[in-house]
Amino acid sequence: MTPISDLIKRLKAAGVDEGFVRAWMLPDWWEDEVANNASGMAMAEMYIARMTGLSIKVLRDGSSLTLTPEVPIRFKKRADTDIKEAHPAAAIAEQIAKSLVAAVKPLPAFAGKQAAIELRKRVLATSRTVSLKSLVDFAWDSGIIVGHIAELPKGSKKVDGLAMVVHGRPVVLLASGRDSPPWLAFHLAHELGHVLCGHVSEGKPISDVSIDERSEDPEEIEANEYALAALTGDSKISFTPKPWRGTYLAQVVQSQGPSKGIDPGVLALIYGWSADRIPAAQVALNHLKLGGGAHEIIADGLRRHLQEELPESIQMLIDLVIEA
Repeated sequence: MTPISDLIKRLKAAGVDEGFVRAWMLPDWWEDEVANNASGMAMAEMYIARMTGLSIKVLRDGSSLTLTPEVPIRFKKRADTDIKEAHPAAAIAEQIAKSLVAAVKPLPAFAGKQAAIELRKRVLATSRTVSLKSLVDFAWDSGIIVGHIAELPKGSKKVDGLAMVVHGRPVVLLASGRDSPPWLAFHLAHELGHVLCGHVSEGKPISDVSIDERSEDPEEIEANEYALAALTGDSKISFTPKPWRGTYLAQVVQSQGPSKGIDPGVLALIYGWSADRIPAAQVALNHLKLGGGAHEIIADGLRRHLQEELPESIQMLIDLVIEA
């Protein structure tokens, strides 16, 4: 077994599949022959160390690998979820967040806590509704970095979002496989809730394993209510359950949402949650042509704020959040 194949095998055992290693951890010019000499192998170890936070010494000594976040993360999860299964994804997300802080152009100072109603007022001063795009713009204008991770290791349990503070700069990373703008508008509003309610601070990040699931955690309840208040103006908004089909729901939310400053797709999802009819809401999103494009909206916001020239080691991490 060659040194590089042994390292890839050890990474797989730690929750990082070979496909992810080759696609995202090694440079695009990489060939395994490069690792046949010591300097080439050292180069591979350097790239992998920067992506994972593991030390080169640990990568080199042949021992089993364990990927854990450098800063202890509070995971918001179901009771039956083993948080260790999400550690590899969170560890990589943490490295991406640190790289983003170094990679973006100067941003406004972050002002700290802000009520959901104030967020909503600011957004509606320039936008008809609080949508994913207007939330992304609000975040950047408020000094909050936002990104969406294009891919995470297949051997790790996925996470939907991460909120943390790096050198005083809040960073929100989404990682859901969903690409619907209304879905990710709620995810982003939820993570902004964690930031703007003061749930996260330097050295105290939060990772949401599954934002869409109901939780009894007080911070999760507050972040959900913050999201609803920011998106709709009502932290308790719900629909009286009605057996609407998705096609009719699309008409209802399109006629009622914008006049109330509510994105039609968000309103459709609120119906789905409150009436326990998410499939009908999804049909409505499709009719509204809101089934895709969210990742690109977030990536575009990040591209506009990136420095023009970045070191290759940082660029490889950034590629994970600009390749929508």
